[in-house]
Parts: sequence; C-alpha cells; structure tokens
Amino acid sequence: MRATALVICIAAQVGIAAAEGPEKYPVWGAAGVVYSKNELMEHGVWVTGDVIYDKNEGLMFRADKAVQGNATGNLVYLAIPEDLARSFGPMCYRAAENRVKLRLCGAFLPHSSAADSRHPNVNFVIWKMHFPSDPDELPPDQKRIFGERDAIPRYTIIPTKP
Repeated sequence: MRATALVICIAAQVGIAAAEGPEKYPVWGAAGVVYSKNELMEHGVWVTGDVIYDKNEGLMFRADKAVQGNATGNLVYLAIPEDLARSFGPMCYRAAENRVKLRLCGAFLPHSSAADSRHPNVNFVIWKMHFPSDPDELPPDQKRIFGERDAIPRYTIIPTKP
C-alpha cells in the first residue's frame, strides 16, 4: 500500500514538472550558420512575451522565461525571415507600439556578434504568431498564411540583399 502511494506521488510530481516545461528556453545551432527552414522548424517552440522596439538595437523580444546561455536573461533579438519581413515586421512594430503581448513560434539561435553582458547573445527567429488567448494550432480554414509578396500598409520594410 505504501509503495503504491509513493509511486503515485512520484508520478504526480513528474507530471507537474513536465507540465511546467523547462526553466529556460534552449538555444540551438551555431552562430553565423544559415539553416534551412526545415531545420529551424524542427527546433521551433511557442513562446509568450512582449515585442520591444529599441532605436539602437531594433526589434527585440522579452520572453516569459529566461533563454539558456543568454547574457540578458529573457531579452533576445527578434529575427524575421526575409520572406516574412513585409508582413511580420509591421505586425511586430505595431505590437511594440501598442504593448501587445504575443505568442511567437520560432527557434532560439546564437547571435554572431561579440559577447557583451549588456546585449543579448541570442536571436529568436520567428515564423508564426498569434495572441496568447488563441490556440497554437488552428484548423486550416482559420489560418492566414503570409508570404513574400504580402505586405501590411503604413510600414515600409525593405529586406536587405547580401
């Protein structure tokens, strides 16, 4: 009887720990390496937080938990793939202006600049977003897909070509 109660207590604690998720979001990959969309998507995580615009640093994201190995804890650089820049860029700027909390799907990658404790050393490359009150996965008929040719008025985002 005691053994059964002990097993149940251990199982409950393991279940609670698993439900809470990791203490810190993991960082994947190497700095300065270009990864394919498929590779990035294998390491994607949904993260809730605030988009921030800093005139010197650009778009940044304050996650709800710290990011592994990041000098600034939960504050990371926000990176948007070129094919989504004209749609996601304006959405992120508006979220920052209006202080709207978002839930973003992406991968945390090391930043390629020199380490500095005052600046993030992690990028969060995103490819999906929604409000925290919405489910992470929607039925296909409720999704809105943005691509390279989509743009949102009022913001001019010109992706730079190497």
